[in-house]
Amino acid sequence: MLIAAICAAALWAIVLQAVKPERFLTGANDFAQLYAGARLVGTPGLYSVEANERVHLETLGYVIPSVYYSRLPFYAWMLRPLAGLPYQAAYWTFQALSAACLAWFLWMFVRDRLDVAIFAFLYPPLVFTPFNGQDVSMVLALAAAGYLLMERERPFTAGLVWALCAIKPHLVLLLPVALIVHRKWRALAGGVAGGGVLIALCYLAQGGNWMAEYGALLGSPELHPNPQLMPNFQAVGAALPALDAGWLVAMASVLVAAVAAAAFRKSEHWAEAFALSLPASLLISVHAYAQDTLLLLLPLVVLSRMAARPAMVRFAALMTMPLTPVLVVVGAPWSAVYPALLAAWVTAGALRRRSAKTGADPCTI
Repeated sequence: MLIAAICAAALWAIVLQAVKPERFLTGANDFAQLYAGARLVGTPGLYSVEANERVHLETLGYVIPSVYYSRLPFYAWMLRPLAGLPYQAAYWTFQALSAACLAWFLWMFVRDRLDVAIFAFLYPPLVFTPFNGQDVSMVLALAAAGYLLMERERPFTAGLVWALCAIKPHLVLLLPVALIVHRKWRALAGGVAGGGVLIALCYLAQGGNWMAEYGALLGSPELHPNPQLMPNFQAVGAALPALDAGWLVAMASVLVAAVAAAAFRKSEHWAEAFALSLPASLLISVHAYAQDTLLLLLPLVVLSRMAARPAMVRFAALMTMPLTPVLVVVGAPWSAVYPALLAAWVTAGALRRRSAKTGADPCTI
């Protein structure tokens, strides 16, 4: 027990050093880009580096490099009420909303499962997310709400809710593929309807040229610093600098998408395909960091609640162990292990044989 306690203390010392508590207290983190988006939406400067930096200077007194608004215009429009508040008031309002989303998820899914609760409350991304001023807990809550609506046989509404995950679309990129494979047409229709409304809001909020401006910003290397700290194939490219990282990442992403589709087909239940779509989406994302792995709590919950195969539950547990996401923050070459584990998880889903049993007893981690 003493050795375990020492190891746990050392682990959390690494975590707290990585997140830099002073950034959390002052709001000098990724929230700056969301506040800039709320201030700049409807102006030509939404995706302008110079305009974003001016907002940084006006609100913080200095510029945070690479932290520029990089989401879709509809989200900036939704954040506009925050622009009417002073920066610190807006920041703590946002943090309260983010914490409420996380608390709802934990209450709905974890309170009656001690084994899952232990994993959840020791999971470092619970700290990474607020300390980095990120909104991954909102995506987690939206994805989980869609799952609950599907379980309650309200698929169209589930699709509408899942469409809102477009605030960080790269984290759910393969979810529509899982729905198609399992012929969840009403959920897919809800997602298309919701997505159509959000795209219309993008044009209403930002005009007809927003896609070109947005694409130019996303293509800037400045927006994607520190690939060695990403939980996706970018970390593998950073660990192998002698190779053509762009070619390697593109080919690996296409392969993983194909393997994920095969895993979805072999899933006995749509919920297992839904759970697998999240690590697969994270793996092929272009821009993600350690806080985005918070979303992997949902596969752990879903797979442990249903009759998922033990290997799938164990992979979910492995990825949500306290040490695993720390691999990402320590950088290359250790960070490359993380996407390798994600790839093994998705591949295991594709290689297994279908089972004739489709019971509903929860698996124990």
